[in-house]
Amino acid sequence: MIRNEDSRVKIPSILHLMRLGYKYISLKNAQWDPENNIFTGIFKERLAFLNPHMEEDEINRFIEEVKLSLANEDLGREFYEKLAAQSDIRMIDLENFDNNTLNVVTELPYKNDEETFRLDIILLINGLPLAFIEVKKPNNREGVIAERNRIATRFENKKFRRFVNITQLMVFSNNMEYDPEDLEPIQGAFYASPSYSRPVFNYFREEENLDLGQLLKPENESVEDEVLKDNNLVIIKHSPEFITNKNPDTPTNRLSSSLFSKERLKFILKYSLAYVNESAGIQFYNSAKRIEKLEGFNDLKNKGFYVGFSDGLLNPEVDITKEDFFEVKNITDRMTRFYRLVNFIYNPVPKGMPLDPRKEEIKNQLKVFVNEALSDFSFK
Repeated sequence: MIRNEDSRVKIPSILHLMRLGYKYISLKNAQWDPENNIFTGIFKERLAFLNPHMEEDEINRFIEEVKLSLANEDLGREFYEKLAAQSDIRMIDLENFDNNTLNVVTELPYKNDEETFRLDIILLINGLPLAFIEVKKPNNREGVIAERNRIATRFENKKFRRFVNITQLMVFSNNMEYDPEDLEPIQGAFYASPSYSRPVFNYFREEENLDLGQLLKPENESVEDEVLKDNNLVIIKHSPEFITNKNPDTPTNRLSSSLFSKERLKFILKYSLAYVNESAGIQFYNSAKRIEKLEGFNDLKNKGFYVGFSDGLLNPEVDITKEDFFEVKNITDRMTRFYRLVNFIYNPVPKGMPLDPRKEEIKNQLKVFVNEALSDFSFK
């Protein structure tokens, strides 16, 4: 029996994404532009559908403009501005997401003149490779860190700029639950935004009870057979391990539901990405806005409102929106992890206890983290 990340994580994750509404494309007969991995035929067809006022030559010129923008040294800011625009030319529909074409492919090659790497799972929105998922088999404690280091090395390479600039969201997973004792993101399913340096891995804990009955299509035997055959993995179809890993409640599948279901992905692309500056990269929320939100949230608390959103004592439509709450929660979670690291590094070691060899490494990481965070601000 084949027991690796393909059978344990990748194929079950692809099948889950298909239940979320993504259509699988085999690369055997597919066509795409290797300069940027845009599936130009799909992109062109969706542009014509979303922009009926455009003539074919206008569409072709716009596609060339999009491709040119991906060569910028701006971490994809110009591309994202085109992507988010909804008034002139629409690349995707951020009002009615059902008007978009969602596809998933596997092992798409990312090439420059000298090097090629392949990503495990790539999500295409209207033919644009906007997100990817890299998976490792469970119980491989170094796998996620090694994958982060590899992607950092690749994304630092200027010859891969076009691929970095088009990517909006990344997921790294070894399909395990988070370990609260880990100071580094070693096991679990993590999300990150692109960076020209090392990406920051973020934990995600779903606060809503997602209606999977509504979100997920029924399993489809013929579709499953097609994917298994295309990946030469028909042998795993009836294995208990494969059947178990198709469960929507695995860590990777849970995160996919939270980030890549249609309404969530629409919200992320429309509201949740902001450019802090070119060195810090894309952030899910601008740092200054985060502080404003924290202050506003604290004002509500000081006025006597109870801030336990899950208890329903706040009326979210009047006092605070659900998005505000989760934005603030994300900040406080990050602050908690930050102070936990500080506590680990600077508290004295009890007498007789050995020094932890990770301290110096984490101390250096903490310095980088603080410097990057402060790069958003100037002090007088």
